[in-house]
Amino acid sequence: MPKKRTFPYLPLTTSSALGAALLVRYESVDQANALKDANAATLRLRLGYETGQFHGFGALVEAETVTALGGENYNSTVNGKTAYATVVDPEATEINQAYLSYAGLADTTLKYGRQRIMTSR
Repeated sequence: MPKKRTFPYLPLTTSSALGAALLVRYESVDQANALKDANAATLRLRLGYETGQFHGFGALVEAETVTALGGENYNSTVNGKTAYATVVDPEATEINQAYLSYAGLADTTLKYGRQRIMTSR
């Protein structure tokens, strides 16, 4: 009978992080042209999970969804409501970030995958 092969516990949860961010947004557009005035109320939910490091390796995944609250009395550029003024905040769900990382080199972290790049103005 072959021996059972066991794998040691991988401590990916000892320093893992679960994150969430919720943003409620309202925008009103009142312009003097042939388009109807726009009123947009949206909700953005962002959820993410980052593993702890194991021998320098780690991972992150983050998803985001935008939902219209109430009626869609605005042109989001994808909802087909072209009679209204434009408020570019379309309903969507996406993987915002997903990457593998390696931090086993001095003062260096390598990341491979989809990342949100923040720039300062």
